[in-house]
Amino acid sequence: MSCADVCIDMDYDDDNVFFSVRDVIARKEHKCCECGCPIKIGDTFEYAKGKNDDFWTARTCSDCAEIRNTFVCGTWVYGMLYESIQESMFPVWLETGPIDCLAKIESLSARNKLREAYEEWRK
Repeated sequence: MSCADVCIDMDYDDDNVFFSVRDVIARKEHKCCECGCPIKIGDTFEYAKGKNDDFWTARTCSDCAEIRNTFVCGTWVYGMLYESIQESMFPVWLETGPIDCLAKIESLSARNKLREAYEEWRK
């Protein structure tokens, strides 16, 4: 298996009654639901909201949204991106290297975020 074949699909048993997602510009500081980093005023981020058993919202920085949109091929759970990457992608990096995975990501900042997460995982 090569890194380019990695498909992150998280188990999720509950369907949303409704779901919407859009890109917005931060008018105040928020925290990314995936990496926990601050989303600063003026940054573009992904804002999602929905309802399953309860109403929920999620704010994802643009780098984490790009990583998720690149590698998640099925359902996902907000806040679980890096745990899923550690289970399914990083072990492949150890065997084959990250080059073909990183090539799938367009922005340098998202590539760097994924590299940093990998280095942290290796510790």
